[in-house]
Amino acid sequence: MSKYDSIPISNKTKNGMSLTADDQCWLKRIMDRQDECIEQYISDTYDKHAKIICDVVKEMLEDIKKDLKSIHLEIKEVRLEIKDINNEIENLRQRIGDHEFRLGHIEKKLEI
Repeated sequence: MSKYDSIPISNKTKNGMSLTADDQCWLKRIMDRQDECIEQYISDTYDKHAKIICDVVKEMLEDIKKDLKSIHLEIKEVRLEIKDINNEIENLRQRIGDHEFRLGHIEKKLEI
């Protein structure tokens, strides 16, 4: 049963109609077919838009993934630089310790 089977029509309208039952059935079929076409168009359009949206989101995620990979590489480089700086600091501490030892030895010899 279609939504067009029981359209409420007033008696005045029915009396003024010169359509036969066959004419009314034909109009009903046309309206049903029109509904089918509209529903198909909406479905196709929805599917196309959904695909476009999914493709754009996928591309955005790929860009984010590339950005994250780049950030991870930069972090790795920064960590290596920090490691080098810490090694330099340790070398400086050791040199300062050696100098303090020598100064202490010299002061002891000079009895300062």
